[in-house]
Formats: sequence, C-alpha cells, structure tokens
Amino acid sequence: MYYLMALFVSLFVSFAIIPCQVMDAASSVEAIAAFDKEALTQQAVDEGYGYKTSNLIVLENFCVNFNAKNPGATIKISVPALCGVSSIAVLTNLFPASNGFDIAQRWQAVLAAQPRVEGEEIKEFSPDFITARQKFKADLIAALNVIIDGDGFDLGQLSSDLPALIDQAKRDRVRLMVRSTGKEDSDTIANAGGNESIANVEPEDQAILKAMSDVICSYFGEKSLSQRLVLKDPSLFNPEIFVPVLVQQMVGEQEGDGLLVSSGVMFTRDPECGQTGGVTVIQAAYGHGEGVVNSLVPVDTFYAFTLPDRNVALYPVIREKTERLAPSAAGKLEPQENDPKKAILPSLSSEVAKKLYEFGQALEQYY
Repeated sequence: MYYLMALFVSLFVSFAIIPCQVMDAASSVEAIAAFDKEALTQQAVDEGYGYKTSNLIVLENFCVNFNAKNPGATIKISVPALCGVSSIAVLTNLFPASNGFDIAQRWQAVLAAQPRVEGEEIKEFSPDFITARQKFKADLIAALNVIIDGDGFDLGQLSSDLPALIDQAKRDRVRLMVRSTGKEDSDTIANAGGNESIANVEPEDQAILKAMSDVICSYFGEKSLSQRLVLKDPSLFNPEIFVPVLVQQMVGEQEGDGLLVSSGVMFTRDPECGQTGGVTVIQAAYGHGEGVVNSLVPVDTFYAFTLPDRNVALYPVIREKTERLAPSAAGKLEPQENDPKKAILPSLSSEVAKKLYEFGQALEQYY
C-alpha cells in the first residue's frame, strides 16, 4: 500500500512515495469547488501566507476529493501535515523580540542604495546595493540569533496550530521541513530554489526557530534577489517586507529507519516552452526530493500519455541510481549508497507512475 505525498504545485508537482497503511476513503464524492484564483491570491498575498502554503491548502482539498472518487484504490494521494506562518505573524511577533531590529527601515535603506531611473530596466545590482545588502543580512542574522539563543519564545505566537504540528511530529518520531513560501510559485514568478527550505529539522523549538531564521534571511539572499532580477519581478524594489514561513512534516526516510523512499517531480507541461504535446514527464529517484530537484542524483524518467483507446502509455528510462540523499546522524541530508541490486530497479512501479499521471491530468484540468 502506498501514499503519494504531493508537496506543492505550480508548473509541477513534487512528491515522495512511502509504504504505509491505507486509510478509509469517503464513500461518496463531494463536488469540489471550482478553482478560485482570486481567493488563492488573497490568502497568499493579502493575508501573507505566500503561494506555496496557499497552493498546498488548495491541494489538500483536491486530494480528498480525488481519493474519494476511488475508495477501493490501493494508492492514495495526500499532502503532509502543514502549518503556514504568515508574514504578518512573523513581523508582529518575531521582530519585536529581536533586540529592536527595524527590518522595514533597514531594508528601505538597502533599496535606496540602488540607483533607479524611471522607465529604465535594472540589469545588475550596484556595488553600493551589494554592500548594503550584505550588511543588512549580517545584522538580520544577529538579530534573529537573539531569539534563537534566548529563553522561552513561544512558537504558538506565530500560529496557534504550530504547537500541535510539533507535538504530532514528536509522537510520530518524524522530522520537519521548514520552507520558504514567498511570492514564488505563482503563475508569473517561479524563483525556483531562490529561497531556502530547510530539511530534516528536529521538532524542537530552538531547531525550528533556527530553520525559520535561515528561511527568512534567504528572502534577502544574493541568489533569491538575483533570480528575481533576471525574472523581472516587478515587486523586487517594493519596500514591503514579505517573509512568510511554512512548517511541514518531512515525508520519507528518517535517520536509521532503513525505509527506502522514492521522490521526484512531475511536469504536465514543459517548464521552458509551456507545452509537451500532451506528454507528462515524471522524474524520480530514491531518497529525499532535493536530490532530484537540484540534480544531485541520477534519476529515472517516465513519459506518460493517453492513447486513442484511452489507455495510458508509459515509457520508462531507467538509470542506475547509485546514491540517494538521506538524513545522517549529524542531522543533514547527505549522499548515501544504494543497494546495488535496487539501484538498477525502477524507482517507481508502473502502477504508481500511472497513478501520478492520472493525478497530474486531473490537477491540471482543475487549475
């Protein structure tokens, strides 16, 4: 029995696959409401949760409906437990506790260091901007360290749902992901990999605060800002501070448990040109999904499409997967050798790959 754990959706769906007990599905299917882009944007931008969190909440409801349509299926699709922390909550609760660091005022001073002429495109950051940004980030890290190293900051101030998520992770003996969820993952700005997501976080307050700090600082990092400049993000020089965080159960292999997990990404459209001629591309490998997303490990590729007789055609290209990314005793994701006998096997069964294809087609139609 398997669950496909869909992690987020924009142009693609990221997933991890783990053996588990199949839960009972609803016996009847409730009609899911039509996709409401305006409501998504309101939650993501106006309420400050970011697009990744907001898309995941939409995806949770979609998965319930998708599973209910096939109550007897042995493969179920789910979203790992999550808690969104809005930018408003971060700014209201973290920064008053960070030794008086005025993040808005300080960031405005950084932006002022970049010469701008109305109507002219900025193609690179000025030396003064780069220097000011580096100083800002160093001071931001120091301010957040005041909270991390301090005593008794209540994570419940950031979200009333966060303590319950942490307690559940402790009971289940699993780690957490602390993820960026800014204005990336929209239909206009991707900024893929520009902001940090921290894997294998212990469900302890100090570890979560440290990971949150890393995510928040990454919004002002060189990689994020440079990618946004290339993408011509119109909000790049907007002085508004937007720093939401997503805390989510980490799916898959835990340090020392011996569970071999498959992870990957699925494209229903080509990310470069927007079309693949009706072909869905699934890339998968063993281990944590970061290995696939950042091209750190060899991957299997599955091409799927619907034939005229409505059956699904699947063409796999299987590679030898000698390594995977997995949690180490040091708490980091590190390369680990795969069993040579398993390394040459497909990372996904044809049944799972076809189920992913079915899910991707339904999700694309919904969006």
